[in-house]
Order: sequence, then C-alpha cells, then structure tokens
Amino acid sequence: MAVPIGSVSGQQAASAAMDSARIRAAELVGLYEGARGFIAISPLGAGGSMRLLLADEASDQLRMLFPVAADSFAAGPEIARPEPVQIAVRVRRSPAGRVDALVLHRTDGVPEQARRVALRSVPVAFTSAGARLLGTLLLPSASRRGSYPGIVLAHGSEYNDRNSFGPVPYVLAGHGYAVLVFDKRGTGASSGSWRDAGLEPLADDVAAAVRLLAARADVDARRIGIVGFSEGGWVAPLAAARTPLVRFIATISGGGLTKGDAYVHKMRRLAEESGLTGRALDSAVAAAETTIAESRERVRSTRSSSGFDRRVAYDPTDDWRRFRGPVLAMAGADDVLDPAARSTAWLERTLRRAGNLDVTVKLFPRGHHSLLLGVTGTPSEFATMRGISQLVPGYWEVLTGWLARASQPRSPHD
Repeated sequence: MAVPIGSVSGQQAASAAMDSARIRAAELVGLYEGARGFIAISPLGAGGSMRLLLADEASDQLRMLFPVAADSFAAGPEIARPEPVQIAVRVRRSPAGRVDALVLHRTDGVPEQARRVALRSVPVAFTSAGARLLGTLLLPSASRRGSYPGIVLAHGSEYNDRNSFGPVPYVLAGHGYAVLVFDKRGTGASSGSWRDAGLEPLADDVAAAVRLLAARADVDARRIGIVGFSEGGWVAPLAAARTPLVRFIATISGGGLTKGDAYVHKMRRLAEESGLTGRALDSAVAAAETTIAESRERVRSTRSSSGFDRRVAYDPTDDWRRFRGPVLAMAGADDVLDPAARSTAWLERTLRRAGNLDVTVKLFPRGHHSLLLGVTGTPSEFATMRGISQLVPGYWEVLTGWLARASQPRSPHD
C-alpha cells in the first residue's frame, strides 16, 4: 500500500506507531539500488542516533526520514524540514521479515522501487597509541569476487564516531571498495580521548586502520587510500607519513593551509554576518589571529599545551610534500569554516612544487562546509540547515569517478 504524499501531522499523533517505527528504523540502514542508481539510508550524525538520512546518488539530494507508521517514512523539501512531504518511503520485507526493498513515491514522478544491496558488515577492533578502537568494515556484495581496493575514512573534528560519515561508506562499498569506519578515540565504543589529542595520535589511528585493511586477504594492499573529511583532511597526509601503504588521498572541506587559518576564517565569517565592518571587523579578526599565535607559541615553547593548541599549530606542508600518490581536494566556495579558495590553491601549489602533478582540485560554487549546497552561503544557514536540501551537484560523480581512477593498480616502479 502506497504512503500518500501530503501532511504527516495527523499520522504523527499515533504515538504507538511512531515508537514502533523508531525501533525498526535501524533495520533500514544500508544501501539500495534503483533504476537511477544508489540510495543510501544512514544514521544521521554521531552518537548512535536512530534518526535516518536518505541520500540519493543520482540527484545529490539529502533528506531526513521521519517515521509516520510502522515501515512508513516521509521526507520534506529540505534536509531537516518534514513538511510539505515530497518523498514518501514504504518498506518492503521478505517473507522472513527482512527489509529487502524500498518503494519511493515522489511528487514529481512515478513510484520507484530500490532493492537492497547485500553489503557485508564485519566488526573490527584494533589498538593504536594507547587506545582500543572499534569499528566496522563494509565490504561489497559477495557477488563481487576478488580483492577490493580499500578506503579508510578520516573523521572531522570534535565528537565523531563511525556513524559520522553518513551515506559515504555505504555508497563507496556499493562501488566496490572495502570501507573501514571506526569510532574516533573517545567516541562510541573506542577508548582514549580526542579532546586531549593533537592530530598526531589521530593520524596514528588512521594509519593503524590502513594496516588492518592491508593485512586482509580480501583487500588489495597495493590500492588503499584515505578519504578525509574536514579535520580528516589534515589527518590524512600525517597518517600517510606513518605508512607507505597509503596510495591515494581525497580531502573534503579541509587539509590545505592549517587548522589555525581555518579558525581565523570562521571567526571572520561570523563577525561579518553579525554586522561588523571596518575597525570592529579588523579587531575581531586580530583577536582570532592572536588566539592562534598564542597556541602556536605554547606548542613551540613546550609549555603546557591543549589538544586545541596542537591541532591548530600543525603545519601539513612537509607531509604533503612527501606524498607522491594521487590527491583530490573537494571544497565549497562558500565554506564558512575553511578558506576554501585559498586552501585548495595552496594545496595544489605545494604538491606541484614538490613534484606531485597528480592533483585534482574541485571548488564547487555555493558549496558549504561538508559540500552541502547553500542558498545564502552564511554561517547561520550552515548552522541551522534551513534551505539546504542536497549536496553540491556532482558530489558523488566527482568523488567516485576520481576514486575509480586513483585506486587502479600502479606500476611497481611508482
């Protein structure tokens, strides 16, 4: 039975059905394939939330799914706006009760069926720099035989566990990669603390995950790379300096210049949106620059420094210069947390001067941090997600197309 397009407010009053839908929501997490391509259902954000995010690879759309009844969900016109309903989703189950398909009803087309892709999920555990880290390895369907290229996903800043990457691990596994995600130290089931850490222990963790992948018989150790998100863009070259097994790196919204430069940029954008101009704006920016200068001085002088100090003081220049594999830098022109145009230009220039000519830079118009497609491009828009309904056009095409090329077997002389 189809779920009609329309208001969900009346159905939401049925609290018992809503509770049942939430309990069963975790069963939907995974990858589905329809006539237009992959659709991924992932937990939304970190912390074990049962909220769900629907990502459509063909259209770059992102939507939160709101439960309306058992096995029925709805999504609105924006990521976090439930009404008016634009997508209704009905779950189809096998005779044994397993979720095996979704039926999507959109306002602009006929119902679309997407069948579940049989990805394999393997729990993993490893140790690194005094921490025990737990995660998940997503493997392609068993119908794909042979050894797979491997990818480790590197976290953004703050609290980020294995669910923080949204639909990315599912889509990449669907494209034939062995994708390892883990709970960052001090999050989820992992021990340790990210708050007290500089980028070095985080890079140790990613390097350990790379070595775990390389030791598996079903992963091609000659074709392992890192995809770093935000802070993970700085962690990636640092991890590559710790193991020669890293053969390619993609960064999304980070990795160029320093995190200190990103902090100053963020403070400038916030000050500008608050209406500061002239000397008042200059003063706000100067205060941010002083904060970073003091952090760097504490690190240089070996005085007591915080994890924040060590993270913003890290200079990736030498680690990028040493890396010789393919590099992709994807960034948004309206990023409110990183000076994307300057940082990607710096990264490309640094790599090329060091002799690495295999560098691809894609700066997306209207792209926010995390490559969400903005409307106003302001910090408040990014913070509230109002008006945002998708990733930048071409997100999946650029990422998966580049990975397909970068993960090809390389000559023993490379």
